[in-house]
Amino acid sequence: MIAAAIRDGAVYRLESELRRRDGGTIWVSESVRAIADDQGKIQQLEGMMQDISDRRRAREELKLAAAVFNAAGNGILVTDKRDIIREANPAFMEATGYTPEELIGRAPHMLDAGRHDRAFLFAMRRALEASGTWRGAVWLRLKSGEIQQTDLSVVAVRGTDGRFERYIAVYGGQTGAGLAAKGAVGEPMRDNAHYDALTGLSNRWLFQSRLGQALAKAQREEKRVAAFAIDIDH
Repeated sequence: MIAAAIRDGAVYRLESELRRRDGGTIWVSESVRAIADDQGKIQQLEGMMQDISDRRRAREELKLAAAVFNAAGNGILVTDKRDIIREANPAFMEATGYTPEELIGRAPHMLDAGRHDRAFLFAMRRALEASGTWRGAVWLRLKSGEIQQTDLSVVAVRGTDGRFERYIAVYGGQTGAGLAAKGAVGEPMRDNAHYDALTGLSNRWLFQSRLGQALAKAQREEKRVAAFAIDIDH
């Protein structure tokens, strides 16, 4: 690098890993340039070294996250704070039939199957604002027009200012109701998602969904909600 800087008179930069005295390693960014006089004769070399370990680590984490995002078997959507789709992984596109051009830049409302009322959506938003997460079962409209039910987990990601900047939605993977590659939907999937296979009773996912809707409605109408649990094990 030094020889090249002297020969070409350009600034040369590289990144390298160095071992510290205590045995640990750091990544550094090095730059070297030759300083010449009026006659073009090299008088000195100027160099700078900067610790970029944190930047390098962040870059590697981003690469890993991208690899996981693209290889995940579950469908994943990423939206911004304005509820605009910014990313969709291959699994989501394969299951729904949409292309990146049809998804990116649009609102997730395009996937709405029309089976969720305002109370349901309000409860989801309130949960995200309160805890940064939401889990439940939702209905999606595929590109083919078919309607499919799937489990959904949403995580809100905060920016440097502490405000929510991104929302990561992962479809499938909780109760067995996931996006099917062929887009086939039926009552068995609905039952698996919301009802116990042995007793036929509604499960905790359906309970949480209904309770969230009831709480949201009560808050809007300034009313109260009563809930009680009965142990039927014995």
